[in-house]
Amino acid sequence: MSSQYSSDMHPLPVSVAFSGPDNTGKTKQIGILARRMGPAVTSAGPLDRYDPRWATIKADGMARWWFETGPVEEVADVLATSYLERSRHPFSAPVRLLDRGIPMLEATVAATVAVRENLGTTHARGQGSAPAGPVRGRPAGRRGGRIRPRPPALRRPRGRRPPKPGP
Repeated sequence: MSSQYSSDMHPLPVSVAFSGPDNTGKTKQIGILARRMGPAVTSAGPLDRYDPRWATIKADGMARWWFETGPVEEVADVLATSYLERSRHPFSAPVRLLDRGIPMLEATVAATVAVRENLGTTHARGQGSAPAGPVRGRPAGRRGGRIRPRPPALRRPRGRRPPKPGP
């Protein structure tokens, strides 16, 4: 089905991102909405469509790569590159539906860093926003967009929170 939408008339589509935990129906809702709205919307599709490295990652075992063998920098780079390529991809409708938005990129990287590097929430959150800088249209930040693991001597033991400062 072809759209009568012209990207010359409307150079930027409105992007609607569906974000949330895995297996909650985001992709299903995007599909339903796309079918109901017809040519007025286009679905951007899954992130693995936008970076060829996903094929190797899937073939070698995505969970193992994500949580054990892949360097955190690589995980962040594959995700950020996929988001960037998806945002550059040509569109054929005035509304583009996205499975996961920028906040999910940041949350995913922060959670991965927290688990892999045994970091607290605050430090992991700061690490998670670094690769999203270019996706948000701004420089990647002080760290140049690279996630750098905290040295083992500075890591906090699992399950222990630092004491709160006194009054």
